[in-house]
Amino acid sequence: SGSTIWVNDYHLMLLPTLIRHSLPDAKIGFFLHTPFPSYELFRQLPERNELIKGLLGADLLGFHIYDYARHFISSANRLIGAHSANGSIEYDGRVVKVDTYPIGIAYERFIAQLHSKESQKELQTLEDHYKNQKIIVAIDRLDYTKGILERMRGFEMFLRQHPEYQEKATLYMIEAPSRIEVGAYKQLRDDVELMVSRINGMYGTAKWTPIIYLFQNFGFDKIAPLYHRADIALITPLRDGMNLVAKEYIACKADRLGVLILSETIGAADELIDAIHVNPNNTQQVADAILEAITMPKPEQRRRLKRMQKRVKEYSVQRWGSDFTTDL
Repeated sequence: SGSTIWVNDYHLMLLPTLIRHSLPDAKIGFFLHTPFPSYELFRQLPERNELIKGLLGADLLGFHIYDYARHFISSANRLIGAHSANGSIEYDGRVVKVDTYPIGIAYERFIAQLHSKESQKELQTLEDHYKNQKIIVAIDRLDYTKGILERMRGFEMFLRQHPEYQEKATLYMIEAPSRIEVGAYKQLRDDVELMVSRINGMYGTAKWTPIIYLFQNFGFDKIAPLYHRADIALITPLRDGMNLVAKEYIACKADRLGVLILSETIGAADELIDAIHVNPNNTQQVADAILEAITMPKPEQRRRLKRMQKRVKEYSVQRWGSDFTTDL
């Protein structure tokens, strides 16, 4: 009784009300790490009302960006008739506050890692191996929401339309294993590996492999120097709540230039407005963005990076947690 409880993510959307029934005077917060869909999508779920009511057991509901909060309020209004005003919902004799808390990263941890002996050694290896290459980095879980096949189609179109960059640009993809026992994910892995083989077979040469594909988890000591060395980060999920890879890349640039290409359909796009934004389903737009990033003047790269680094540094994961718990 009187406890403060913070529930996280979509697996537990029913939990706030279950806790409320057992502990009526508890302070209960809920944060959703994925997008909350529009009413037109959400209304199709058979359990739509139960999920809304489950969340409304909380005192404070947090979302990454304003659009997700707006979608939730709209669904609550239209599905169960809950009254809302000024970011609050009246329900069951209580007032539930709905607000946005864009999650950040441990910025200083990435800076410290970058200066470690292990990462400096790895960075030197990358410098030696890709001396005359533009590295385009992409890091995801192997998941159908991440737009991996669409990204490779965009890179392939870039190579086809701009042959002058063949042997000069490499897509370095790290895909962490995810739900490998599920049939759909096994099929996705097969499709990804088939496309990698096809593109490498078509465009590769004796001294150049267009796509470096690694299906494994990478250690922190290797991720930080890869971000630092990469000239471009190609972060193009079809949908994502926030996507912290984009913020990690910005943190690790430190004193080195680079360009961030970002899907317009992820939460990070609302914060990192100085990235090049693309529709991940638009193959031509992705190809054009790669060219724009490669040819972007250094002063422009520096200006964009500086503003994004300021944002990522100021709104860290520590501040995200502190803001939420303070408001709760």
